[in-house]
Amino acid sequence: MVAVSCYVEVDTPRLPMHARVWQRSVTTPGNVAFSTESLFPPSSISQSSILLAAVATAPASSSTPPHPALVCLGDSITEGMGSTPDANARYPDLISASLAAPRNLAVLNAGISGNRLLPHPLDPAPHPGHPTHHRGYGAGAPLESRLDADVLAVENLRCVAILIGINDIFRGANASDIIAAHIRVAQHLRARSPGVVLYGGTLPRDRSRRPPSGRGPAREEVPEEERRRVNEWVRTPGVYDGVLDFDEA
Repeated sequence: MVAVSCYVEVDTPRLPMHARVWQRSVTTPGNVAFSTESLFPPSSISQSSILLAAVATAPASSSTPPHPALVCLGDSITEGMGSTPDANARYPDLISASLAAPRNLAVLNAGISGNRLLPHPLDPAPHPGHPTHHRGYGAGAPLESRLDADVLAVENLRCVAILIGINDIFRGANASDIIAAHIRVAQHLRARSPGVVLYGGTLPRDRSRRPPSGRGPAREEVPEEERRRVNEWVRTPGVYDGVLDFDEA
């Protein structure tokens, strides 16, 4: 178990966060970075990861090579939405529990709730200080813009699992555009990281009623045929080296 504390000296009306990691975090006024949780009012406890994007650990010695890495890239399903709170039960955690020890594999979670493959007309311009991160109609920059920073910058990258596209369908994208974006993502990753193994994830059925932002059409109105077409393509050999079939899980 790792606990990370930080103190921000200036007013912060908006804080960057991973909103649906389903892991307890605490915010409270003042500098209580090294206090115990019992001192915090219950209203300050959330299941979001605030200010923290990653935790890097040093190898046992400078001569120890980095573990081969698997990056799980996607939206809220990857980030952890719907998993058991405080149980490390997101699907990347389950992969890590199964493969990390026998294969000496590092599994990284690069999910962002609300993330999409494609840009949307309502997206604002990227943040001038960080062109790959901004608040859009769905959270974060489109996945194609995240590849260099969130995937290819990972040391000893070996595998990438990609589960994304359902938020694009919520916003009216058709299967053809989503499939074309998947192909571009795969081509970019293979061109920049030869030998990388790519796994495509099928889009699971959605049982909620509204998109994450509360805007857009009700989810029951989203064309199911588009989801099926994307899944049929993901299952067809050609672009991905393997399939994670979440739709059939």
